[in-house]
Amino acid sequence: MQIGKSEELRQWTRKVIEKMPNLTKPQAVVLAMWSFGIVMTQSSGLTTVSSSGTGCLAAFKYSSTTSGSVIQRLNNLF
Repeated sequence: MQIGKSEELRQWTRKVIEKMPNLTKPQAVVLAMWSFGIVMTQSSGLTTVSSSGTGCLAAFKYSSTTSGSVIQRLNNLF
């Protein structure tokens, strides 16, 4: 993920938290990362979003969360 994308993702996450206050913070973060990946790749496919440098799972490389955990969280969220 490019440095600029990191700030964009933080802004995106804040907007999701603001617009969806009924979600827990972890739910909002996962939703923000996933939706950010969808917008950046212009695809909603798990393989496309997860393998892109701007996608949801790529963002988790910078956190302590594993890709399997992200997929499980997405399954739980939806």
